[in-house]
Amino acid sequence: MKKILLPILLPLPALASPLALVNPAAVPQALTLSSSVAAYAANDALPLKQLDGDWTTLPNTRNGVAKAVGTARAELALAHHGWQVSTFYRAEAWASASKDALDLVYQDKNNLKPTPGRRYDADYLLDSFSARGIGLAHSFELPASGAWRWQAGVGASLLDGLAMREDNVAGSALALTEQQYQLQAMRTLRYTGLDTDSGFNPFLGDASPSARGYALDLALAWQWQDAWQGRLLINDALGELRWRDLPTSTLQANSDVALDTNGNREPLASGQDSRANYTQKLHSKIELAASYRQQAWEAEASLTRYRDVTLPQLRVSYHGFTDWQFGLAYESRFKTACAEIRHRYFRLGVQSDGRSPSNSRAMGLKAGVYLPL
Repeated sequence: MKKILLPILLPLPALASPLALVNPAAVPQALTLSSSVAAYAANDALPLKQLDGDWTTLPNTRNGVAKAVGTARAELALAHHGWQVSTFYRAEAWASASKDALDLVYQDKNNLKPTPGRRYDADYLLDSFSARGIGLAHSFELPASGAWRWQAGVGASLLDGLAMREDNVAGSALALTEQQYQLQAMRTLRYTGLDTDSGFNPFLGDASPSARGYALDLALAWQWQDAWQGRLLINDALGELRWRDLPTSTLQANSDVALDTNGNREPLASGQDSRANYTQKLHSKIELAASYRQQAWEAEASLTRYRDVTLPQLRVSYHGFTDWQFGLAYESRFKTACAEIRHRYFRLGVQSDGRSPSNSRAMGLKAGVYLPL
């Protein structure tokens, strides 16, 4: 079993996937202290630096829809005899927006008038959270079957929710003229940062949202003969955050809307604000990978799935130096390349779509140290 443990089962983030994933089958037998950080953000629409600011670039979509994903994790772990305890911080975000929704926002941010006669079907969904927690993971060997060797792992964690935002917009806008349009839309916003300063009902007062939750991670690694290896990771196979006292705002707009003399839109809207309990589901992240090694060279193909976003990746690595590995990878969904260095005591990987930092739509970083005690 040592052959499968050394190449692929190390207690640091799996560098094969762009996302910040954990591998509970990688918990070592030796007494080991590890620390790791991982972050990845990618979207179809805009450069990352423009998402929360001015949209100077016309948004892009794929088949009329733009997707965005982001994951981050920082972890400190101690392992021994296949058991690991850890403390960590994690954050995730997923978003989907229709082309029409992006066009409306772009026009508004750049003071552009609507196109007369055009109907905008505006659909937008954002789901995000951040949490800290403690985890327990265990890796164990399964019975061999001929030339097949198997290693499995299970990880469970308790979560303390720090922040969340769910934003769901569905509706349409028909531009009657350059100065008037007809709007029908519904928006539901759940947001820990929503307070009286952001338009929340002042009579309800500021909320004090909090959450407790859990997550379950599963992993299976295998080796056939000496050259073929594979793994299956399911992060958040089960998981949720139960929020209490969560600010929630529902807004409905159904009116003919004209632009005022300053070009501002003033729709007639009605809504309801509340402070409620809410259970936020943690969506699974799945990675399936297979690799082939010939002497000092190794080639790997992997698929990572997060909700409706699939990240295919090819990776080539060189193991010709004692204690060192060097790798290059290409992910085709967001067209990013990754360069990585691995040592028996540390790892470092950087991922980018090749654009300048101000224009990049996808980037990632993974780093970790691995210290036998």
